[in-house]
Amino acid sequence: MPRFPLALVALLGAALLGGCKATSTTSFPQCTLDATLSADQGAPGDVISITGREFSQPYDTVVTVGGTEAAVGDVTRTGCSLCDLCRQAAADVHECDACQTCFQCSSYCDTCAQAVTFTVPDVSPGAVSVVVQNRYGSSDALPFVVLPGGDTGATDTGDTATDTGTTDTGSTDTGTSDTSTTDTGAGGDTGGNRRSR
Repeated sequence: MPRFPLALVALLGAALLGGCKATSTTSFPQCTLDATLSADQGAPGDVISITGREFSQPYDTVVTVGGTEAAVGDVTRTGCSLCDLCRQAAADVHECDACQTCFQCSSYCDTCAQAVTFTVPDVSPGAVSVVVQNRYGSSDALPFVVLPGGDTGATDTGDTATDTGTTDTGSTDTGTSDTSTTDTGAGGDTGGNRRSR
């Protein structure tokens, strides 16, 4: 059996150990989710829907509103059975991309309607971005306006059964029996015809 000089063995060992220090990073393809908000504004507590693709399950779906995580409700996929079967067959031969787009399945997947709902969290009013993320990837930042909590005056009809006037910030009152141009929000109204609150 041949004998190698000790210096050569040490040199080979250092080269091998040096090779072990190399690191490799595995990256996974990420998808840009197609996402559209059902409303571009809402107050804390409002339930908003996001339609688009590719959505998965509530447990791996995160929606943030201005960087604050929102409570995710339902993730629905309607009319997707044939699409899913086609994708499964296509996946066996690696013909789908990170967004589960498979050219040969487009006729089946075009009828697949997907949506996720979330509740607007208690964040400061103003312009923010909504982002939805799941195992496939992330959506673009969707512009959204968080409204102040309470009554913003947008739905004030002057109806004595539904309007208390205590948290009404609307500048005008559309009540049919109220001739005043402004609503003071107090127990009465400063107009010529007063309505009961």
